[in-house]
Amino acid sequence: MLTEVTQLRSKLETSPAGDRATLLLELAHQLWNVDAHEGLAVADEAEGLLCPERDPGAWATLSVTRSLLLGRVGRYAQALERLDALQPTLQGLGDTALLSKSWNARGIVLSNLGRFPEALQCFLASEGICEDARNHWMLCAVLNNLGVAYDRMGRHDEAFGYFQRSLRLSVAIGREDTHTQTLDNLGNNRRHLGLWRDALAYQTEALELSRASGNAYSVLISTTNMAECLGAQGERERAEHLFTEAAALARSLEDAEHLVDLLGAHAQLCRQWGQEERAASMLREAIGLSGRMGGYHCELTDRLHLAQVLLDADPVEAAGQLRAALALPDHAGTRAARAEVYRHLAELARPGDPRQAGHYEAQRRQLEDAARTQEEAWRLAVPQAEDHVASWREAAARRGVALHLTPFRPLDASPARSPRTAGSREEVARALAEHFEGARRRFEDLAVLAVTVQSAGNTPEQARRRMEEWIARQVPGAVRLGDTAPLITVFALPQTPPQEASRLAQAAAHDRPDLGLSVGCCTTTAWAQAEDMLRAAERLLEQAVGLGGSRAVATASPPN
Repeated sequence: MLTEVTQLRSKLETSPAGDRATLLLELAHQLWNVDAHEGLAVADEAEGLLCPERDPGAWATLSVTRSLLLGRVGRYAQALERLDALQPTLQGLGDTALLSKSWNARGIVLSNLGRFPEALQCFLASEGICEDARNHWMLCAVLNNLGVAYDRMGRHDEAFGYFQRSLRLSVAIGREDTHTQTLDNLGNNRRHLGLWRDALAYQTEALELSRASGNAYSVLISTTNMAECLGAQGERERAEHLFTEAAALARSLEDAEHLVDLLGAHAQLCRQWGQEERAASMLREAIGLSGRMGGYHCELTDRLHLAQVLLDADPVEAAGQLRAALALPDHAGTRAARAEVYRHLAELARPGDPRQAGHYEAQRRQLEDAARTQEEAWRLAVPQAEDHVASWREAAARRGVALHLTPFRPLDASPARSPRTAGSREEVARALAEHFEGARRRFEDLAVLAVTVQSAGNTPEQARRRMEEWIARQVPGAVRLGDTAPLITVFALPQTPPQEASRLAQAAAHDRPDLGLSVGCCTTTAWAQAEDMLRAAERLLEQAVGLGGSRAVATASPPN
């Protein structure tokens, strides 16, 4: 990783001005695993050089990279906001690679927040787009991330299945980095289940493969995982050797993220071996690195572990570490660790301040209850998430539309879970533009116009454009939902009562006879039900024309 960063920095010093933005974009991406704060500074400079109108693809790529960097330094809300703002642009570009990367990035940020069912949906959406576009290179990584998400929710069998798929695909297409990562994750998966022989077999293979590939980053991860596995089984000498090797490699690569991880893992084993001072030294270094790189979830855990080391030797510093841990950002992924922090604070406070100890105990119980509630919520949410993504894929298949052209809205953020409201024009228009099905469930029924044009004297494109201009003048807030047949265009009309829309439909043919408009009106709910009827009518129309019959137009019926 450091080699690539060094090479890019060198190129930046001598590159012509026209190449600078591209090099900065690549450098920001590489710095994600080296120094996320520097990566953000590089992304800022690149952002100042790129023009979204002139190069929307590069701008979108930078936005995805910036979101990942924001997540790495703990600015999760900003990362998600940026991805939200980017989504309409990506949908408009229709770039399957960028869309899949965006959903994958969102999944990574949500995983770091401990919002695993939501992350799962994002990874599943990315998987669908990759499969639809036959982007096997990206699909390998997404399948691997799906396995990690299932593993972190304790669903190890599902995780194993995704890891196996990722492994087979990475071998088939020759993607060595994902091949190695998946072997490592398979080893971790087997460790969760106590299948140590299988775990060692996978991690031995991963280490051999990473060394053969010469990829120092893969070697670092595989060496650390192998050391943890051996240490857990009591093979202390071999584990120590591998931890030392991994730490030296992480320092040479300036890979702070994985150095924090391995220091924390090594410290835990040192505690088991009775080496308290050595463990404390490692944890202090890890905490310092976490603070600089923004790895808050790691910092909280490491401060908790350091406090546990210090409880007897230095209770004052232990209490300070625990309070510092509580000051770090709170999210679903930190509940278990925070509950432990409160437990230790209660123990320290009990002799001198029973009232404060009681407060800490109450906080601990509240967090433990929340964790149990969360586990139950996950149990229910996972199949809902899977079904939601499956429905999205099935709906696209029924319509014969590519997945990347079918907007996806994750279930937790979906209007389906919110009370139906009227909504402002801007809110309704935005929701409709993003996802018709979600808006239909969220808001009170809206008017829908199904409009066709007869193209006599005009090309179909000219007639359609003139028709759209007429609709926009009549109803400025109209949102185009798309085309369901070669000459049928569908509009939703925010804050337009169905009766008013019906009158508009009746007047359309009289106002623009030159376009030969045929307009039908219904509600959004009726439109969803009418889509199948329209597709059937289109097939009948084609058959009628083929038999020499007259042209017909199918539209939904106006409301009574």
